[in-house]
Amino acid sequence: MIKVKGLSINCLNGVNLELGGISCILGNWGKDKESLISAILGKEKYQGKVEFYVKGVLIDNKEALMLTRVIPQYMEKPNVKASSFLYPFTKVFGGKVKEIMQVLDIEDKYLSEMGDYELFKVYSAPLFMGDVKFILLANLLNSVEEQAKARILKDLIKISKMKNSDLILLIDSAEYVNVCESLYVIYGGRILEEGKEFLHPYSMALLNSRIKMGNKHEKIDVMEIGQPTSEGCPFHEFCNEMKLRKYLWIKCRLEMPDMMNIGEEKVACWLFREEFRQ
Repeated sequence: MIKVKGLSINCLNGVNLELGGISCILGNWGKDKESLISAILGKEKYQGKVEFYVKGVLIDNKEALMLTRVIPQYMEKPNVKASSFLYPFTKVFGGKVKEIMQVLDIEDKYLSEMGDYELFKVYSAPLFMGDVKFILLANLLNSVEEQAKARILKDLIKISKMKNSDLILLIDSAEYVNVCESLYVIYGGRILEEGKEFLHPYSMALLNSRIKMGNKHEKIDVMEIGQPTSEGCPFHEFCNEMKLRKYLWIKCRLEMPDMMNIGEEKVACWLFREEFRQ
């Protein structure tokens, strides 16, 4: 498990997370997720804490990084063969390139000639090198061809269970949340929701923005979400719920609410505060 406590870095502001099992962080504002990855990997200084636990025991962050593997959002395609690309990873984590390639059925051809799923198998090979406890998928599902997404997700879940590792998925579409054991919704550097019911207007916007095939000439209502605001709720500029309720205009624009419990959900939204529901 990775515990993030009061994390502030770049655009993140006091973020708290507990990432274990298959955990998902949903949001379409890429800078949030980039900052979170930087903090987890110790690439930048931050305020707060990032703690790693294996079987409930806190371990040193440097040790944890040797147990962590990241599959990047954009898989580069250098003009090198798969074996040459993977060899430096074995020098760090151990393992034999030929054996791993054989297990994963990776053809030793140039990465520049590979399709998305073939390329993913190469990038996932370090998951079979040494001991692995934490796997981060950095929004890759947003950048690969549609037919590869389901196979990639299925493979990652299978590998994480086989390796007894925590799998952290950074995603920007609600299409994949059915696999999540825990789910956080993040936007504008804030956690807006924790749970899977989708209560926050931002979460609902992501859910309703999934494009499905309709009848010919049918208009599809897809909401455009732009840059978050720095004051109040970061979503207020795009929130239809706020615009429909004049009594929320000032609150949503000027003050960010704390997380509150709604059944098994946690949500940071003035719409669900008791004084505004009466």
